[in-house]
Amino acid sequence: MEGDRVNFAWVSAAEGGRFADLVKKITERVEKIGPHEGLLKKRIEV
Repeated sequence: MEGDRVNFAWVSAAEGGRFADLVKKITERVEKIGPHEGLLKKRIEV
């Protein structure tokens, strides 16, 4: 698994705005990276 696909952040229940920002940034980053090649191969084989 590439390092850009693994994320860790501590977010308190009181930090809803921060959580939303983190999810948005991570989603944008993963969309730029594209699909994981290993998962694509497994999906095609099934």
